[in-house]
Amino acid sequence: MLAPYVHKIIELDDDGLCCGAGGAFSVLHPQLATDIRDRKVDAIERVSPDIVASANPGCSLHLAAGGVEVLHPMQLI
Repeated sequence: MLAPYVHKIIELDDDGLCCGAGGAFSVLHPQLATDIRDRKVDAIERVSPDIVASANPGCSLHLAAGGVEVLHPMQLI
């Protein structure tokens, strides 16, 4: 879907692991959710993307709380 609108799509090297925000997980287990988010942020930083896109509002908010600017894919079109 995004291919016509972006120069290059880069997959993270973390095997698609969760960002740590799933459902109520970040409320019930805040420290573990932060640790999981930090692992995802590290994966993002390793590839140094110009843009991070996510269609998942929970992930977007959780990553933003970790200092990552996240756009919805529709913002790229």
